[in-house]
Amino acid sequence: MAKAVGDYSQGTYSPIVRKFMIGASIAREGILAMAPAAGNAGIIPCTTTTVTNTVGLACDSGTYTTTQTSTGTAAFVSCIVNPHLVIEYRMAGGGTSGAALANQDETTGSAGGTVVTTGAEWSTPTFDEGVVWANQGGKNANQGQYRKITSVSSTAGTVPVPFDNAIAVGSGAAMVTVGFRLAGLYDSYVLACSNDHALNIATL
Repeated sequence: MAKAVGDYSQGTYSPIVRKFMIGASIAREGILAMAPAAGNAGIIPCTTTTVTNTVGLACDSGTYTTTQTSTGTAAFVSCIVNPHLVIEYRMAGGGTSGAALANQDETTGSAGGTVVTTGAEWSTPTFDEGVVWANQGGKNANQGQYRKITSVSSTAGTVPVPFDNAIAVGSGAAMVTVGFRLAGLYDSYVLACSNDHALNIATL
């Protein structure tokens, strides 16, 4: 579930909320809603792999039905529609809500601070162009630092900007593809902004 945390175009964040008829059930707040495609009665929720033509972030839930009822057949959901909305997602290490990221210990060491080597696979799926950071545990002198990855092998990632200190054997590093608020295995977040908004306003 996502949370709205700001707006890149506003000095002080002020959410713009509008109600929309839904064309599919939206199970809970915090789900991105998409503009209806042909044949849809209203906005629909994004999927785990697809979000296009974003309308906004759902503030509540709604159940879609085509069964007529005198108490109101159409269902509506409120959405935050700011085109430059900053959305926060907590990173997880699995499909279960609240799952921790997998910590990966350094196995080789890097005096120059540019190569992170672990027992995990770096190339399938690839972490190239992602981010690696030093978590808050173990004996990591680089705790809290992160660097962009520019190349990978099956067991290692290379960063162009060295970590401030040598990477010691046994120090932990969590691997993610993107990230902007990085802490521990349970409290690190991706901050995202839609690049395909229904209002067709250029985003970041």
